[in-house]
Amino acid sequence: IALLGLERVWAELGTTDSIVPLVTAALRARPDDPTLRIVQLRALGMLHRDAEARAAYQEWRFAAAGDVTPYREYARFLLERGRLAAADSVLAQAAGARTRLGARWRELALERAQLRAAVGAWTESATAWREALAVIPSAEQGAVSTLQGAPDSSRAAVA
Repeated sequence: IALLGLERVWAELGTTDSIVPLVTAALRARPDDPTLRIVQLRALGMLHRDAEARAAYQEWRFAAAGDVTPYREYARFLLERGRLAAADSVLAQAAGARTRLGARWRELALERAQLRAAVGAWTESATAWREALAVIPSAEQGAVSTLQGAPDSSRAAVA
């Protein structure tokens, strides 16, 4: 919790780079901690250190081998930055790890739905939204909002 407070304060002061060494040290003790990893990704993203963010994601993925959280958070990180092809490759890695992730792989349906809509693959987005709603029923408004953007030529397939 203290690290989250420092992250916020240092971001407002313009000294986000100060959080990186603290997170790095904390991760030595808890390499699969999702909160620490998310803070790390946010800080590296704010600093435009994309190669380090990707390396941090890879480390997290191996530290938390059976968890979908690294895939989800890094895909979201990339989606927020408009890096659709990179987000797609992260979700493809998750698909490749389906046997290790088991049923938890379905938890990435929301990210798949958002990505497919962002690239204009409306039918695939609708299918992924259907899967996402089975796991996260509260995402219905997000599905409606996203799929409203489908062009008229795709509406029948989306429905």
